[in-house]
Amino acid sequence: MIIYFGENDPERTAKTNWLKIKYGDSKAISIHSLKRNSLSDNRSFTDRFLDKKETLVISGHGNDERFMDRSPLELYTSLMGAGLNHDRFGSIYLLGCDVGLQFNDRYIATNFMKQFALKIRQGPARKLKVYAPRGEIVWMMDDVIWEHLTFPRVAEARIQICDEDDNVLEDYSFETGMLIFK
Repeated sequence: MIIYFGENDPERTAKTNWLKIKYGDSKAISIHSLKRNSLSDNRSFTDRFLDKKETLVISGHGNDERFMDRSPLELYTSLMGAGLNHDRFGSIYLLGCDVGLQFNDRYIATNFMKQFALKIRQGPARKLKVYAPRGEIVWMMDDVIWEHLTFPRVAEARIQICDEDDNVLEDYSFETGMLIFK
């Protein structure tokens, strides 16, 4: 399942569509649409029997302190209120710039991901693996023309660590730029 912040613009739609393909999930909802039990276990009997877990992908703007305009505790509370647990989901990806900020010396800052993951470890979703990009997500966009209309499309996404002057210090593929909180 993909949760996005709720912006209704063509670039966010393109990013969400890319994530749908990347994670093999056709369902995407706004975080503002989450209701009680939206994230509770509704897997089929077969999926439960085989212990097949879903991936929860959350995409929005972020930094090392806030993600989707929420603190780690506020996001945790929102997701718990919607029924998040480790029965349905095996992992959660927090896809926002710098939410998993890692410095060049490999020191993981006291960042959003770390604070959020510590909350997760204390509740009913404690077995979830928490991933986040170690730097900024750089979306390389191009245009697609369909029936005389032009739409943005994500050509590639990368993770970059930059200095305070926006010079790229490290550049990663989308996959290798992800950190897991252990």
